[in-house]
Amino acid sequence: AREPQLERDPFALDPLASLSYVPSIMYHDVVASRKEVWFDTTLAELRQHFEAIKQAGVTPIHIDQLYKHLRDGDPLPEKAILLTFDDAYLGLYENAYPLLKEYNFPAAYFVQTGFVGVPTSKDHFTWDQMREMDASGLIDFAAHTVNHPPDLRVLEDARLRREVFDCKTKLEEELGHPIDYFAYPEGNRDERVMQYLAEAGYLMSFTMDPGFTGQSPNLLEVRRFNQFRITEAIIGAKTINLSRSPDYLLDVTQPLALTDEVIDQVRTLTIRGGRAATVHAERRYEVSTLAQRYQADAGINGSFFSIPWINSASNIMVGPVMAANHKTFIPGRPEDDKVVRGRPLVLMGKDRVRFVPFDPDTMTNLASIQKLMPDVTDLFVAGLWLVKDGQALSQAE
Repeated sequence: AREPQLERDPFALDPLASLSYVPSIMYHDVVASRKEVWFDTTLAELRQHFEAIKQAGVTPIHIDQLYKHLRDGDPLPEKAILLTFDDAYLGLYENAYPLLKEYNFPAAYFVQTGFVGVPTSKDHFTWDQMREMDASGLIDFAAHTVNHPPDLRVLEDARLRREVFDCKTKLEEELGHPIDYFAYPEGNRDERVMQYLAEAGYLMSFTMDPGFTGQSPNLLEVRRFNQFRITEAIIGAKTINLSRSPDYLLDVTQPLALTDEVIDQVRTLTIRGGRAATVHAERRYEVSTLAQRYQADAGINGSFFSIPWINSASNIMVGPVMAANHKTFIPGRPEDDKVVRGRPLVLMGKDRVRFVPFDPDTMTNLASIQKLMPDVTDLFVAGLWLVKDGQALSQAE
């Protein structure tokens, strides 16, 4: 029987999420022409940002997609970004919303409920306008307190509870569906504030700390770039989708059996059962010699030697290697690694095998590999040169 899963911290990021660079961008008001305050964005500027996003092949996503990626490692587009707009300004309805519709970009709006439809130094959109945007399927609404106190940390318990709980309740009453996400006014929070959010039932909350979302400490302190760092966010956007690589479970108690069978119209001799392990020998041997040396019932010629070092005694491999006989992670040569991007990295655990596309930018040390398989015992890059009729096959083939 497999060991039961340990209870997960509800606000812990999936280990795979930290391998990706998914930016979240924070905007405030979007104005037709002249800025009223320094953090306004003009409509022309926002169009430039959207055009840059489109040209770079970056895909805006819904806030639910980001949550499922950070929480469970769910896949995202190769370059994903979350667009967020704070403070319920009327300009977000009159200027930003039509542009989001034009580009078909989803976005999250963080709303302080006490300001909806109420003019302050700026006008704010109404509940009816919110319902219109909500029904479009493009705008996801989230909580930003009731009255936007600049620092939740200094509030007494009763006031803090009202700001955190009543905002969620009001949004859910007016829009008719759950509200799961929150953003801290001016980014200010501490352990007490985050505890109130957890009690209120929020699943994720956003700060104003710069950085990519996957590098956030937890789901209640998700990082955001402000709009002035849009270029950095676009250039850095990169998603590693590995979580859907299936584990092939091995029954290591099965006795070895040789089977003559047809797989995909190819006659194949397969050996099943037993425990699989890799050996990284100190020099090159015949398979039969290795099998005898390590008292193995069967063996197969394994991975690939690095061309610059090939000689009768070389054992330097292409890509990273960790073998059962040494239990030491050996990184590949950077110049070799970069040309085998996407080839299968074979990960072996005590009772399973997993194949993931090799990423030379992130899979260069044991800690990053253990995020993919915590109990990894053996690893190597396979299928480097698959050739048919003298031509190297493409990655897809």
